[in-house]
Amino acid sequence: KLIFSYFSALTLYILFISLNLPTPLYIFFFFLMIRRPPRSTLSSSSAASDVYKRQVRCPRCGATFPNPMLRRAHASSCSSDSRSTFSPEVQAWLERWNHPHEHRLVHCTSGLVLLVIREPVAGAVTPHPESEVQVHYSGKLADSQYWFDGSRVKGDSTPFTIRLGTNAVVPGFEQAVANLALGARGVAYLPAMLAYGDVGVGRTIPAGCALEFDIEVVRVDETMVSAGPAFIPDVHRALTESCSESDGSDGRPPWLHGILLPGPPSELQSFLQHKQYCATNHLALTNLRHPNGSNPFRRVRCCEYQGKWKGRPGDAMVVTDMASDWAASDQWSLEALVRRYGELPVLCKFRAPILGTEGLHDVPVIETSLGGYIQYAQAVERTGSDTLPRLYLNGWTAFSQCPDLQAQVNARPPLVEDCSLEILRAMEEAKLSLFGHAPGDGLRERALDLAQTADLELTKVFVACVGSCTRLHFDNGAAHAWLSMVRGTKLFVCFAPSDTPYLYPSSQGADEECHSPIDPLAPDFDTYPEYRHARPHAVVLEAGETILVPAGWWHFAVSLDTSVTVMRNFWSSSNMEAYVHAQSLKLKQSIDRVKEKMEQSGLGHLVNEVFRSVHQKVQ
Repeated sequence: KLIFSYFSALTLYILFISLNLPTPLYIFFFFLMIRRPPRSTLSSSSAASDVYKRQVRCPRCGATFPNPMLRRAHASSCSSDSRSTFSPEVQAWLERWNHPHEHRLVHCTSGLVLLVIREPVAGAVTPHPESEVQVHYSGKLADSQYWFDGSRVKGDSTPFTIRLGTNAVVPGFEQAVANLALGARGVAYLPAMLAYGDVGVGRTIPAGCALEFDIEVVRVDETMVSAGPAFIPDVHRALTESCSESDGSDGRPPWLHGILLPGPPSELQSFLQHKQYCATNHLALTNLRHPNGSNPFRRVRCCEYQGKWKGRPGDAMVVTDMASDWAASDQWSLEALVRRYGELPVLCKFRAPILGTEGLHDVPVIETSLGGYIQYAQAVERTGSDTLPRLYLNGWTAFSQCPDLQAQVNARPPLVEDCSLEILRAMEEAKLSLFGHAPGDGLRERALDLAQTADLELTKVFVACVGSCTRLHFDNGAAHAWLSMVRGTKLFVCFAPSDTPYLYPSSQGADEECHSPIDPLAPDFDTYPEYRHARPHAVVLEAGETILVPAGWWHFAVSLDTSVTVMRNFWSSSNMEAYVHAQSLKLKQSIDRVKEKMEQSGLGHLVNEVFRSVHQKVQ
């Protein structure tokens, strides 16, 4: 193209000289000849986006190439029955997708492979090298399909914003976004060299790991479109398809096929053995094999409790009717949830909660739809299989994703003193004023907005299959909690804060000290001899009942059938001071880290006075 431009310019110049035409006219025609059409719009009327109009497509395998030369080089090894030009890893990745030959495949010379599963409309805007683009995305490890990041399952599902050309994300992600026009959706395979290379990301992304990104472009600069459904069932293999007992896979749902999972966790085996032991000996599940037995919880009705429940240390109890009049009791049948919200993306975990010392390969996180998970949970209960993995949909921020659900539960029951919104607003206002927001600059309104968002996410929904366990822990942030059963039953085993020395809390750091290695259903007294002195409390929580757990109380739970639970963390007058102290300490630690980095860069003499003032404000 460069050589052609030189010859064209020379020919045009000779023509103008021979005709004695004025030089300005030559310059005008020269720039008219080399002028390129604007990149912000497309002129083709085809259904496929013209973002690929300069690329050449292989008629046999569907792969596209930037120029005919690469297409001819590819032709010698191309076959209509396989994508033989790809590495075995890429071919194995493509096999996970339903009929990949029906979708356009973009194969970049960098190694990026992009499967376009939804084409943009005719005339759609395509990004230019400096465009600001908003996308919905989901990131997974390409080999195991473990989820590590995404936009649809975070809070209110706000799209992710990226400005091209700024190197703000890994190279392969930016290349994939640049190759998708507005409204298009594609699944990209990023080899490790286009992702995090030989470095990886902590315990989440191993070194040398290829990544998969599902990307949907919803805005390019000032032009936007409505986002499509989170899942496209006719593209990916039956994401919401019901589980089949006759598919030769012990009822395993199709969306779990090809996903590598570790062996059954120890707490699942303990539950199955405990269940068998209690059935054999005609015992209730609350009968624990512990020298001190199991202590019952105090059970009350709302009208029997005097005053507000403030979460004092010895005030753990079961309230039998706090959630009995919720609209959710009637409207949250499993079938209704599938019918109304079945397409919503959710995350299910192999174990819960996940410890900071555990990586993604230790505790996989899988993305599926709510309908897909509920059908899987029903299959686990229906088949009674001990070999099926027990994935747990815990911590679902349903009330942020589905605001209409808020009216169906009472997240602020009259029985409970809940000051969370006021405390969060005060904390947000303090942070904003600390970092330069003037009081008259809409500070209170901004702080209230941030606090309301954070307060909404304190209320979560847990959906569990039979055998899904919550490992022994207490909630961080010095928070109280209440858990209400909407559907199904759960066994809870709890310990008062005074039992902490006997529960061997983790010593991995402040964030890990709220976890214990003790399994209440299968205690190992040889390894943990002090556990003999603990005093466990046990209860089977039925639908409509609520357990109130004060701050610092350890709790373990296992679902006895397919269950739906609403949980809320909160602060009252009894734990407000501990929360504020913990948040202030975290803020001071963050400030100290920033200060240390600035001092290392030679700016210490400029910031000492500033940080001294900041510390005083925090205090």
